[in-house]
Amino acid sequence: MATFSGIAQPGELDALFDFAAAQGKPAIAVLVGVRTEYQVAEQMVALAGGQRWRVWRVPRPATLDTTDELVGLKWRTSLTPELWSSPMGLGPLGSMPATRRGPYTCIAAWPGGYANKFRKKVDPVVHFLDVDLAGYRLSSAGYKRLRTESEKATTEILFDDSAAHYRNVAFRLSSAVAGVLAPLPNAESSPSPLGQP
Repeated sequence: MATFSGIAQPGELDALFDFAAAQGKPAIAVLVGVRTEYQVAEQMVALAGGQRWRVWRVPRPATLDTTDELVGLKWRTSLTPELWSSPMGLGPLGSMPATRRGPYTCIAAWPGGYANKFRKKVDPVVHFLDVDLAGYRLSSAGYKRLRTESEKATTEILFDDSAAHYRNVAFRLSSAVAGVLAPLPNAESSPSPLGQP
């Protein structure tokens, strides 16, 4: 974990995530100076300029009645360069789903590989379900029980929303920042169009 007083540059987050990956730990960037939706949008545009980042506007699901902007985020790992991580955004914003609200804006990621021996399904990207759980001495049944309880609690917290809306979404921001996000593509592209050649 590291704190940043303002907009973090892509290389700064690369270094943090690479360090965490080398330690076999999750990475959390706490952006203490990023307090508003406008600043979060600026942070997303800044990351889009990084060679190891993909940032895009996620199309709104038909079942989600909103004009909010959904922003997807991926980061290319260094331990396995062809593997991408799907970071999760958190923030002190009313537009964020209840399960993603917190006192500070954060970008959290699992920067390693497929380390969870209990997962049978392997997604094309890694995320927190791929964290190494060996230190917790879980059985397969224990892991399944905890995952089921977590999914049930998330569904109850989101109430009439759905966790499925946020599988590829790092941040949900109001339409007021659509102009700031305008340079981002409307769908995931490779590499990010704002990235360097």
